Amino acid sequence: MTRRKRSIRMRPYPGSSSIVAAGYSANDRVFRARFPRGREYDYLNVPPKVYRGVLDADSKGRFVNLQIKPHYDYEEVVRE
Repeated sequence: MTRRKRSIRMRPYPGSSSIVAAGYSANDRVFRARFPRGREYDYLNVPPKVYRGVLDADSKGRFVNLQIKPHYDYEEVVRE
C-alpha cells in the first residue's frame, strides 16, 4: 500500500452513516472515500461507471463495501 498525495474534490454525504464524503479523479481513475473516524482511502483503477454507481446508490456505504472494497486496490491517504 504505497501512499501518494492526490488532489481530489470531495463531496459530502450527510445522509450516509458510513461514508462522510467521497470524490473521484477521472484522469487518475481514483475513487476517494472518507469514513466517519476521519480516515480516507484511495481506491485505484476504478472505472467512471463504478463511480456513477456510487452516486446513484441508495446506500453509499453498502455500494462501496460490495462493489469497490473487494475489487480494487487501495491506499490510505495521509495528510502531512
